[in-house]
Amino acid sequence: MGTRGKWKCLDCGHEFAASDGGGWLFSLYRCVKCDRTKEVTTRHEVGGPLIPLNPKETTMCKWYGGELRDDIGPMCRKCKSRNTEQIEIDIFYD
Repeated sequence: MGTRGKWKCLDCGHEFAASDGGGWLFSLYRCVKCDRTKEVTTRHEVGGPLIPLNPKETTMCKWYGGELRDDIGPMCRKCKSRNTEQIEIDIFYD
């Protein structure tokens, strides 16, 4: 289950809105350089991980060429730190 809400950078104190986590039928991949996100359709293996239907979609960011990963949290827009925490949840999505 994913969430959308307010995040706070623990390094500089900046607050910003972001999404984190995927849903039942998709994983949320994040660029390591620019932090843009991409929803990648997945299939669910019973008792196992979500598997991308098209693995090519999970490789590189089309804007900045950064690696796309589904295991990193949102990046601060001000100082580019990933030392962030969610302080408010607006919605849960699945």
